[in-house]
Amino acid sequence: AIVDDDIDLDKREEDREGPAGLTRHLRGEQDIAQVQNLISIPRDRLARQDAGKRFLSLTTRRSGRFTRSRQVRPVSDIAFSATLCAAAPHQRIRGRIDGGKLELRADDLRQKVRERKARALLILVIDGSDSVMARQLMAKTKRVLLALLQNAYEKRDRVAMLVFRFAQGRIVLPPTRNFAQARRCVEELYVGGCTPLATGLLEGLRLAETESLRDPTTRPVLIVLTDGLANIDLSGNMRHDTPMRDALNVAREIAERQIPSVMIDTNPYETVTDDSGAKQPAPGRDLARALGADYYQYCSPYEAMLLRKG
Repeated sequence: AIVDDDIDLDKREEDREGPAGLTRHLRGEQDIAQVQNLISIPRDRLARQDAGKRFLSLTTRRSGRFTRSRQVRPVSDIAFSATLCAAAPHQRIRGRIDGGKLELRADDLRQKVRERKARALLILVIDGSDSVMARQLMAKTKRVLLALLQNAYEKRDRVAMLVFRFAQGRIVLPPTRNFAQARRCVEELYVGGCTPLATGLLEGLRLAETESLRDPTTRPVLIVLTDGLANIDLSGNMRHDTPMRDALNVAREIAERQIPSVMIDTNPYETVTDDSGAKQPAPGRDLARALGADYYQYCSPYEAMLLRKG
C-alpha cells in the first residue's frame, strides 16, 4: 500500500516524528490507485453549504448527522429535546399549571448542529523542469496525477493545476469540476527549463488565498510534486543558495496560513551532488517539514537503484 500495512491512517500524527517523519513510497500501479490516502484534512469550525466526500465539516443544510445543539437566532432547524430541556426548569416561574401546555419562549429554542462530508479544492503544484525528464519519471508523474484526479472526482472535489518551469509558475487549469478538461491538462504536460520552486509555491499560495477570499468556506489543499532541486529564486536569478532559501520561506508561509499540504518527492535518491561535488541530503524532506506536510517519495530504494543502473 502507499502507507505501510501496519500503520493506522487515523493515527498518522501519532506515528511520525513531526511532518515528514516517515517515508512512504509510491511503488506500483495498485499503490498509486490508493492515492486517496495521501490527503488528510484537519477539522475547522466553518459551516459549509456544499456537500462532498472529502472531510467532515459543519453544514448549514438541514441534513447530515445531528451532533449537538446550540442557542442561536433565528432558529431554522429546531433541536426539540434540547429545547424542551432548556424550557423545563422555568415552567413553574412561567405559571404553568399541572397538566397544562408547556410554556415556551424564544430563549428556549435550540438549533441543531449538523455535520456531513464536504468537498475540498485540490491545488496540484507540479514541477515541470528538466530534472523530472532527466530521471524518466514524467510517466509516473502523470499516473499519480491521473489517480489524484480520479479520487477528486469520486470525492466531488474541485481541482486546479499549476506548473512551474523556467522562471515562472503558470496556472494551466483554474479551479474546476470539469475533470475531462483536467485530464487533458495532465496528458499535455511537458517538461523543460529550470526549477523556480519558490515561484511555484508562491503561486499555489496565492491561488489558495484568492479562492478562500472568494468563498471563505473553501478548503484548499496544496499537493506539491517536485524533486526540491530549486535553482531559480523569486527574483528570477540563479544564485548559489537563494533559490532553496526562498522556497523554504514560502513553504513556511504556507504552513503559517494553515493550508493543508502534501509533498510528493519526485527525486528517487536520498542524496544529491552540490556544485562542489559533495554529497548532500536530498532537499525534499526539508521542504516537507517547512510546509508541515505529509511526505511521500516516488520510488522505493530498490527502484532508485534500478534508475541508477539504467
